[in-house]
Amino acid sequence: MFTNTHVVRKQDLAASSRRGAMIMLVVLCLPIVLIFSAFAVNVAWMQLTRTELRTATDASARAASRMLSRTQDADAARAKAIQVAAQNTIAGTPLVLNNADVLFGNSVPDTNGQWLFTSTTDETGILNGVRVIGDRSAGSASGSIPLLFSGVFGTGTFEPKKTAVCSHMDRDIMLVLDRSGSMGTPTPGGNRWIDLKKAMKAFLDALETTPQDELVGVATYSTSSILDEQMTTDYNKLKTKVD
Repeated sequence: MFTNTHVVRKQDLAASSRRGAMIMLVVLCLPIVLIFSAFAVNVAWMQLTRTELRTATDASARAASRMLSRTQDADAARAKAIQVAAQNTIAGTPLVLNNADVLFGNSVPDTNGQWLFTSTTDETGILNGVRVIGDRSAGSASGSIPLLFSGVFGTGTFEPKKTAVCSHMDRDIMLVLDRSGSMGTPTPGGNRWIDLKKAMKAFLDALETTPQDELVGVATYSTSSILDEQMTTDYNKLKTKVD
């Protein structure tokens, strides 16, 4: 009788010891789990804000490039970049750009086929590229981004920065004209060749009104083809080639 009671008490003590050990293990592991969870949340938050900043910067640069292509007006393109940037939020707040965050210049291809952008302070010349700097550092117009769990990294903020370059290429046009005998067919304006020359002159006159400098060349054909003029921006030279 006493032996059985002793055995039951020993079993109760062993079970109680195991429960106490698990409690201690949970107490020791819980802070580690919480730290890693906070770390994971912060990393995910940082990646999300980087993606949002990349999207906003790309959209701003593209909008500015399109405006620059249409107008060749750096001030209008800069205003468009700032406007579109403000329409995109990073960590719940709009991206604010300063004038200095929007740079203009020219992009040219290198020997590897990549495009290299070179900024310029002369914004009155021919420009084909825009660089937008999306900055969320402490000294930027938008300021830094607060972390969700500030104590994990020893700082309460995150300072991402992204740069986007967008360039446009003006149109290159080669006019291929028919010089064959069929162009002598009479028309109300004289003949088909005279009508073609008038149409070409009207086309070149229209190009001269655009802000871009399009390269235009002329080739003609009859029984054989002739390259009358290489690509050029001197439209008067082209007009004399078909007189």
